[in-house]
Amino acid sequence: MVSGASLLTHGKPELDTYDAVAEFNRNDQGNLNDNTFQHTESVPYPAYRVKYDVDKIYDIPGVGESYEDCGRIFKIWLCENCGHKQPIKNSCDRAICPECWRTWATKEGKRVVERIKGFIKAYKDCKGKRIGNPKHIIFSPPQEEAKELVSEEGGVDKLRKKAIAIIKGAGIRGGLVIFHPYRIKWEYLEALGAIGKERKVGFWELVRQDALELGNWHEYVNLSPHFHVIGFGNLAKSNEVYDKTGWVYKFKRHIDKEKDVFGLVFYLLSHTAIREGKRAETWFGSLSYNQLSKVKRVVTYDPKICPVCGAEMVVEFVLTGRREEQLVKHITWIYKIPPPPEAQRTL
Repeated sequence: MVSGASLLTHGKPELDTYDAVAEFNRNDQGNLNDNTFQHTESVPYPAYRVKYDVDKIYDIPGVGESYEDCGRIFKIWLCENCGHKQPIKNSCDRAICPECWRTWATKEGKRVVERIKGFIKAYKDCKGKRIGNPKHIIFSPPQEEAKELVSEEGGVDKLRKKAIAIIKGAGIRGGLVIFHPYRIKWEYLEALGAIGKERKVGFWELVRQDALELGNWHEYVNLSPHFHVIGFGNLAKSNEVYDKTGWVYKFKRHIDKEKDVFGLVFYLLSHTAIREGKRAETWFGSLSYNQLSKVKRVVTYDPKICPVCGAEMVVEFVLTGRREEQLVKHITWIYKIPPPPEAQRTL
């Protein structure tokens, strides 16, 4: 296993790009072909075996209405050396916007990467030792109970609270959870896969595009509540967790690179539940806001570097053609874990 420090040693990742098809194959496609678990093949996985009609109670990112200026290009990054251009699109930063949801997901993904990096360093500073890489795990509740609960007002919050308690009881002592209300219907996966391979587009983007012309994105999905976890700790055996709680989990992988954390979070946010006034991700345990504190704000400025020739880029205003030098502002934080009490505090 790669050491936890690897998340700190890759420099600045290319966090503005991702491979949607690769992320689906890595995070969901394996589930479609494998209903087994990390420790046992005897535990049922209801999230994949039970199908429900959709109650249409939640939206996913990118299925709302855009504002008039969303996606308009008012200026571009220009390389005066080789002529390479990168558009700078106007964004409302709303998850529901079909034009701007990627900007929202990109910013959220970067925040997640920063907090996980900050925790790894703070843990080493506090404990004097390294922690392993974060794990990606899927936790699924008993589906009948979960479907009934999420259909009630405040039900998702109740289910999430229960999920976090079970996740911590299973050995994950800190991390974040992202709630997913839906999964794509089995009968459409093959057709969507063929289209996605041809267009090089991920499954959930094809759902948003109504690639099969079903009339509405809701027609592609079943209600199947589950939680994705990115966290730290040592997992109990899945059959023991199931016997005690009725919940099942599937361990996906360890994540050892910043760009992979970002790519995973971006993918998970692409089809999370959008609820007004609520964040998509929830931090818990050792990475919760009362356990991992921001203690110092660090601001740096760097030139925008051309990905083609490596020269510094300038900003050109589309309407006037005026050019000016601009630096890219980066805000990062230094984090701190509270010192352990008299008894040594576990992760």
